[in-house]
Amino acid sequence: MNRLAIITTTYRNDLDWCRILCESIDRFVPVDIMHYLFVDNRDISLFRSLENNRRRVISQNEIIPWWLLRLPFRVRGHNFRISPVTLPVRGWIAQQVVKLGVFEVLDEDVFLCLDSEAFFFRPFNPASLFRGDKVMMVRHEEPWDWPNARVYYSAAHKLLGVKHDSSPMKRYMSVQFIFRREVLKKLAENIRSDTIFGSWKIPLFNTIRFSEYTLYGIFVERILGFESSGHFPAGEFLIRYIGPKSYGHRLENLEKLLAGFEPLPGEVGILLQKGRAKKKGISPDAVLYEGMVQRLWERLNK
Repeated sequence: MNRLAIITTTYRNDLDWCRILCESIDRFVPVDIMHYLFVDNRDISLFRSLENNRRRVISQNEIIPWWLLRLPFRVRGHNFRISPVTLPVRGWIAQQVVKLGVFEVLDEDVFLCLDSEAFFFRPFNPASLFRGDKVMMVRHEEPWDWPNARVYYSAAHKLLGVKHDSSPMKRYMSVQFIFRREVLKKLAENIRSDTIFGSWKIPLFNTIRFSEYTLYGIFVERILGFESSGHFPAGEFLIRYIGPKSYGHRLENLEKLLAGFEPLPGEVGILLQKGRAKKKGISPDAVLYEGMVQRLWERLNK
């Protein structure tokens, strides 16, 4: 049996965007699929209004160890956590560890990871993710030439004890990444096996930059093998990525883009990455574009 859940790690600045994601899940995703929001402990009360019979808000502290203490102030615009056994840990790294640790607090077998800025625009059939008992895992076949690619690959190889080879780097990073619970447990055990503290999280906290999806993808392909991992390699088809460059950081361009949006076969959602600065024309909340999403829903579901 492959019980599917949707997980989202989020925070207070993305509350309004996350509200749109939640509404879209309630509209377009089967009711037996749970949605879990993992948020900082201080943000729990802000997100409680989004809870219902198929959605739970969970403190990230259920996965982040108690001894990793959050600083009460920002350093160069970033939140950090500190401990005697780790480097200062940025919030971005902590969120990745939370995703990799969901097997510790959730019982489902398969987890679809969606960011707050994603939303569904028409009904989602979970069967589209599966081939028999295997579930898709995004793997792009073309060589990965992003500036951070080598950094992420090197970090994954070090954490997993895998020797670098000359094969082209593949991009596992995706807006629709899927974890298997049993694979996450095996990944944690692999990382833990060479540590003196017996914790799979400490090596990750002590890695300045890594990609949770790259780490998981290399573990599946290089160590487990697809055949025994319960995954099959697939391209992206479920969620369309739309970045701010495509609409020039301007709301009027974004409105035109969504008004003329036509889904490709299999697409059921969008990840609409927002600009991060008001001076570029996009507010850091979702209020100014929520109406556009509502109109998209109405147009595509007549």
